[in-house]
Amino acid sequence: MKKDKRHYKEFKKIVHSDEHHHFYFTAWMNHKRGILALTDKRLVYVRNSFLSGVTVRDFLIKDIRSFQYHINKHYANTLYINYSGKNTEINAATTRETIEELKEIIERANRSKINPSETDTNANVTTLTQLNQLAKLKEQGILTEAEIQEQKKKILKNN
Repeated sequence: MKKDKRHYKEFKKIVHSDEHHHFYFTAWMNHKRGILALTDKRLVYVRNSFLSGVTVRDFLIKDIRSFQYHINKHYANTLYINYSGKNTEINAATTRETIEELKEIIERANRSKINPSETDTNANVTTLTQLNQLAKLKEQGILTEAEIQEQKKKILKNN
């Protein structure tokens, strides 16, 4: 795990402030050890080698066409990712449950591509909920009118 800290440190440098980090695990791509990390927007392979420097391979979740895996009993599990028409194989030292969670996140993103109105509806519900919460905070006297207007702008800008 000490080797993974070096890779994880590099990952933290490249993750954007608006990305939520779910998990990471040891992975091998092209027989080179690194980590595979999942954020809400992408799957990222990061390797920090003293000899060859930092290697980063991004897989935007929305562009992953298919994700399959094979569970191996005695060594790392194999992930098969079709990303923008190219196949990538990654060996992953993680549990079946983590791989299945990863697969579900990717499939959910693919379903929302097929049915964008569902995603739009969810965004509208979230916006409405946030605006209702602001109204309650105003009624309770917790926020001033100026603070309410500032928060409204942020909510409407993000959605």
